Amino acid sequence: MDNKLKELIEKFAISWEKICSDERDALLKIWDNKSEYTSKILYGNDSIVKKIAKDFSLECYSECRAGYYGIDAVFYEEKYKIENFSGVWLRKIKISLEHENDSSYLFQETSRLLTSNAELKVLISYTNLENNKSKNKLLCDLAKYLEETEDNILLILGHKNKNDGFVWEKYILNENGKYDIVKIPS
Repeated sequence: MDNKLKELIEKFAISWEKICSDERDALLKIWDNKSEYTSKILYGNDSIVKKIAKDFSLECYSECRAGYYGIDAVFYEEKYKIENFSGVWLRKIKISLEHENDSSYLFQETSRLLTSNAELKVLISYTNLENNKSKNKLLCDLAKYLEETEDNILLILGHKNKNDGFVWEKYILNENGKYDIVKIPS
């Protein structure tokens, strides 16, 4: 993995955590309503993904439930949007993102990301992170799914902690069928 991708991964992970921290109260209020929670993450001008796009000085398309070719959100530079057509048509995608409340669907979401030619592919989900054996199996199975591809995916797994906040664990699922924990420099 090159340094440019590592920097992009770190920047995305930092932005995600910061914005979710800033939006903590609103997210906690709707935590148990998956539909409303997903809407806060993906849809509308006040969504989490729109705020991340602003951090990156990018545009974000996540306006319909079908996404962009089935991908929940794509981040792009305005110069790569094809003009003179209705809708959003892109020549280049910087970041593609899949958000899934139910970690049992992560393989389908991973497949969608693999169809994208984005510089960074991000998969966000929620699971009981306290069960290390199950978490390790999930990570190994997902990473193995990427064997013989040339892809790396940033996986962000979160859960609500006992102190009414969120815990986010970040991993790189990589093309050699392994995963690495993302360490963000202080």
